[in-house]
Amino acid sequence: EPERFELLLTKLNAPRLAAHLLPRTRLYGLLDAGLRLPLTLVSAPAGYGKSTLVASWLETTDHAKAWVSFDKSDDSLNVFLRYVVGAIRRAVPGSLEAARQMLEVRERPLVSELVLRLVNDLETLDRDVILVLDDLHMVRDSEVYDFLDQMLRHPPRRLHLVILSRVDPALSLPRLRTAAQLQEIRLADLQFTTDETSAMLAQDIGRTLEPGAIDDLNRLTEGWALGLHLAALSLRSQPDVAGFLAQVGGSGLRAEEFLLEEVLLRQPPEYQ
Repeated sequence: EPERFELLLTKLNAPRLAAHLLPRTRLYGLLDAGLRLPLTLVSAPAGYGKSTLVASWLETTDHAKAWVSFDKSDDSLNVFLRYVVGAIRRAVPGSLEAARQMLEVRERPLVSELVLRLVNDLETLDRDVILVLDDLHMVRDSEVYDFLDQMLRHPPRRLHLVILSRVDPALSLPRLRTAAQLQEIRLADLQFTTDETSAMLAQDIGRTLEPGAIDDLNRLTEGWALGLHLAALSLRSQPDVAGFLAQVGGSGLRAEEFLLEEVLLRQPPEYQ
């Protein structure tokens, strides 16, 4: 007897992008290079623009695109796989039928059997697919990472996996690195350069800042995408940019609420 499970379809949507988003072509090149490999990992703390970067890059590719955004309610292998299969079937209609049916039985197969079924189904795809697993740090079930590890030992040729996470996932990353099967984009890559900061602020506040003010702002925010966005909101009404930055010393960028809601309150109680 099949087991019924309804997907929340909005979890299969990439985030909406701002109308005037600064293209980060420097990072698009790294993502393009990763397409030759089974896995790209984008790992950095909150607010560094991981999801925005990958969503905007996807618009530059010709591949089929599948996206899943995870939260705490998806913390089981069964739910995880239902969303993965649902996302790929949405990108390539009619695909993965055997895998879908296998997930609907009440007695769940072994992880190895699930890997075999999904990998074989993926091998039959008639086009390449990019599958983005966003906020994978929300999923802590060890079976999920066991499944991904097994799949990445014999990766399907048609699938490129992109993992977005605030922490490194519990995968065999050293093995993937030594086998040249992994592209990594990390905090140092995601930090805005001086040129990117200058271009973003000119776009957001409608005027070009002096080089000294750009350097000060990059120093205060350490190239943090969200910090720069908050700074731009403050600078729109400031005629004396240099004086404002000297006065606030970074404390006026109003990141407290974001850090409280997105970082502190998402930690386990013992860490809080």
